[in-house]
Amino acid sequence: MAKKSLLFCLSFVLMLFIVTPVSASSPEKSGLSDEQVRQKLIDIGTKYGVEVITPDSSTSRQNNSLGLELKKFDSFEELKAFISALIMADKHTNQDISTFTSPQNFNTSSTYHDGHVKWYAMLVGGLFSWKNIDYSYRVAFENNGRGYLTNIFNVNSYLTGLQTGLDWTQTSSASTMWSGNTAYISVDGYYLVGAEVFGIPIGYKHKTTWNRTVEMSLPWLA
Repeated sequence: MAKKSLLFCLSFVLMLFIVTPVSASSPEKSGLSDEQVRQKLIDIGTKYGVEVITPDSSTSRQNNSLGLELKKFDSFEELKAFISALIMADKHTNQDISTFTSPQNFNTSSTYHDGHVKWYAMLVGGLFSWKNIDYSYRVAFENNGRGYLTNIFNVNSYLTGLQTGLDWTQTSSASTMWSGNTAYISVDGYYLVGAEVFGIPIGYKHKTTWNRTVEMSLPWLA
């Protein structure tokens, strides 16, 4: 556990310093018109395969058509590093923290119970987000009294933590029972990144899937 904690802390520190802030007078901006900056931002979205959303340039960082506060980036490279880290975060599996309804509440197969699973994502720029999935599940009992899962429903996913300029929207979900006490939950959705570079606002939509396997300790019916 100590080793995992040390690696986690080192990863966090590295992410904080992986990008060196660049002042507004960066050579990247020199000689570029607003339209040229906007085109570079569009090109970044194309490079990483994400959908580009161009909000009204007259809106403020806090009040804009994207519906979230924009995160200010001081260079094109800083923005690219952030998007790259966001895409890569879904390709790595971090340790889960799961909670379930207390087993003492399991008494009949007609009631349902709640579960929760979350895992972290380290993002460039010091952002630290927890990915969360809430769900409900039903339990039935075999003739010998052993409990087993029958279905997962009411699946809801969301982000918590520090994520200025980042939002998550769930579009669909599915679940599969693998065994009596194990289920596979899949959530489709997209991240929305709200960015501002050299005073130009831009949005990026990255579609992805969260997959999680949850294993529960189910009781025996007395």
